[in-house]
Amino acid sequence: MADRDSPQGSRESGATAPPKPAPAGKRPAQPRGNPFIVLLAVLVGVGLLYWFTTAFIDWNNMQTCVSYGGHNCSPRVPLNN
Repeated sequence: MADRDSPQGSRESGATAPPKPAPAGKRPAQPRGNPFIVLLAVLVGVGLLYWFTTAFIDWNNMQTCVSYGGHNCSPRVPLNN
């Protein structure tokens, strides 16, 4: 019963303080990050994906040639002597 006599009021009432309004002139938080860095990362990722894809295609063509018993499966290298 001491809670009723306290200057803060009853704890059983369930009353809570209203939420504080946002300060005037402040915008909501936006995600941080530089769009140019994101663009650069995407371009590097696309370049690496292209490089890995072409390397896999070359490897696959070489394996197919070797498995069929082909000789000189690698591309010819011109020699300028």
